[in-house]
Amino acid sequence: MMAMGKAAGAELLSDYAISLSRLASGMSRSYFSARCGLKPYPWQKTVLDSKAKFKIILGARQSGKSTIVSVPPAYKSKRKRKALSLVIAPTRAQANEDIIKIKDLISADPDHPSLKRNSAFEIEFYNGSRIIVVTATDKAARGYSAPDIIILDEASRIPDTVYASAVLPMQTASPDDFELIVISTPYGKDGFFYDIWNGSEVFRKFEVSAPWHVDERYPTTLFKAEDEEIFTRRLGEKGIIASYSPQHWNYEQQSEILRQQGTLIYRQEFLCEFVDRDDAVFRRDDLDRAFFPAGKVRPMDYGPKDTDSIPAVEPFGLKKIGGRYF
Repeated sequence: MMAMGKAAGAELLSDYAISLSRLASGMSRSYFSARCGLKPYPWQKTVLDSKAKFKIILGARQSGKSTIVSVPPAYKSKRKRKALSLVIAPTRAQANEDIIKIKDLISADPDHPSLKRNSAFEIEFYNGSRIIVVTATDKAARGYSAPDIIILDEASRIPDTVYASAVLPMQTASPDDFELIVISTPYGKDGFFYDIWNGSEVFRKFEVSAPWHVDERYPTTLFKAEDEEIFTRRLGEKGIIASYSPQHWNYEQQSEILRQQGTLIYRQEFLCEFVDRDDAVFRRDDLDRAFFPAGKVRPMDYGPKDTDSIPAVEPFGLKKIGGRYF
């Protein structure tokens, strides 16, 4: 029994030594992905190899977002001892899909560190690294200290309270190579995902949308969007790295989706537009015009010397509940 234990230990050390030697040769995350049989699209390669610590990806449905969710934790668990990667998903079903894709990627890597524990939503390796996938509840997302990577999958569906009370505090004691990846399709004009995309100057922004255009006057007709070079340059002027999704060029397929979903949902799900949710009482744009006339925005409160503040606007009899007017 002792001989078998030593042999197993030697095998584990050998596996880890091989892994380290290959990583030392400069293997990038995109190369690692391709080596495991998951060749990334150009936009995925750009995201995976970006050195930005804070990334937000606005992506169309079925554009390949799962690659961005699965590769970084698998790569980190191989490259760094005792690394903690945390994936937060809005539902248990989504969490299950995420962990399956991560496990499939790891199983395709011939020299990944050996598994020590393999449970439904957690993987632990003999090098001490862990990958944990949890659902987006305050209780489930709390209690993890100094994660190396946090990925918020379908972030627009994750409650603001989870981001504020669980995700933000975890960054306080994070290591120097900490990375936060926020990825989603749009879902309404509110929430932390909408706020980060439209207001943050910290996050590196990526957008991948379907190469089509819709016109509400012709609700069942798809029109070809502007050339990708023009699209990329136009969004690049706004600080966004943009591209069209390689998986959405089939006109017949996309036309049928448009016919069944309608223009509003298609714009949201495939053209990456933030549109008002069906359950919204008032449109966000109308509220902005009512409370901040002439396109003005309320400035930050710098104290009593601030003379440029816009006077408070009466809320027209609306009732304020939880920071919002109804």
